[in-house]
Amino acid sequence: MPMVVAIDATPVASAHGIRGIGRYVRGIVAALVEADPDWCERKLALLAVHDQEMPKRVCAIWQTRRARFRPQDIGWMIAALSDRVVTRGRSVGLWHETDPMHVLGPASVRASLVTAYDLIPLRHPLPARIMHLHRNWAYRAYLRRLQSARHVLAISEATARDIRDELGVRPERISVIYPPVRSLAPPGGNAAAEPLRRQFLFVGVPDPHKRPELAIEALAEYKRIGGRGRLAFVGYHPPAVRQQLVALAERRDVIDSMDFFDRIDDSALAALYGQGILLAVSLYEGFGLPPVECLLAGGRVVAVPNGIYREVLGDGASFAADDSPDSIAQSMIAAETTPPQLESVQVLARRYSPVTVGESLIRLYESLLP
Repeated sequence: MPMVVAIDATPVASAHGIRGIGRYVRGIVAALVEADPDWCERKLALLAVHDQEMPKRVCAIWQTRRARFRPQDIGWMIAALSDRVVTRGRSVGLWHETDPMHVLGPASVRASLVTAYDLIPLRHPLPARIMHLHRNWAYRAYLRRLQSARHVLAISEATARDIRDELGVRPERISVIYPPVRSLAPPGGNAAAEPLRRQFLFVGVPDPHKRPELAIEALAEYKRIGGRGRLAFVGYHPPAVRQQLVALAERRDVIDSMDFFDRIDDSALAALYGQGILLAVSLYEGFGLPPVECLLAGGRVVAVPNGIYREVLGDGASFAADDSPDSIAQSMIAAETTPPQLESVQVLARRYSPVTVGESLIRLYESLLP
């Protein structure tokens, strides 16, 4: 029986499903199938939960269980036991771990490839300080898996650099393969976009390192210098966090120029992207999916000039001179009338295309199989 690559695809059906990790896992599975369905049929197995939507006709599906408890509580113990039962006797040549909260994979660390998304809790003090003790333990266990795994798959050069510098992982044990990113807009859907766009966007959960307050401060400065656009927050906001953002907007006298949308489907998000200007103002990111999605959907991006945005967005974004609200506001004004160069967006589309990513993953898998 040939050795197979087994991917933990369960994040698609978990709380990760609507966030970046779930989108990443769903994306790499689709990319592999698109790049080489014959290879997938011969050498790919997906660990999935019951009724999870997966491409059953082109690869093996191994059904496992997940608890209702959060992984960082006791869910990881149930997952570890179930995964071991399901994979017993299987010819797993390489186990691809994708969930940072499941700290005990069913394969030996010598046969594991672990995806590294970011090391933000190590670099930003606030997430680590507010993290519960048991969740902190789970995160530390994940870091140890990164250090001991046979190989680490980083989703950006910035993440790879952090893995080397913060965890001491040798460069030859790290590969960088970007996540696949598809355009959420239908082909030609935004070809007739209005030349003047006034809808600014902040997309994603308002975690501290993403700096939603900076977006509001930039909006206030933008309004002060004559801007007439609005800012929309898109994504889930815990009530206490939204209350804080509303209070700040009221103090800065911009609450009448702000909207809050909860989670929306991809078609609605594509429409916002296509006629919008996304504000990418995070202090740290492992990759930064929303700004890439926005550019590929025909939208525009204003970004702060940090390393990850420079790496991931290239020449596609309008970069502020620095992280100050006035510099961001100036770029917001400029972005309203200056679309990104088509060539720059085409470069990103090729770099993050599913086929490109899928082929890179298969090469890495083959190099690591016994």
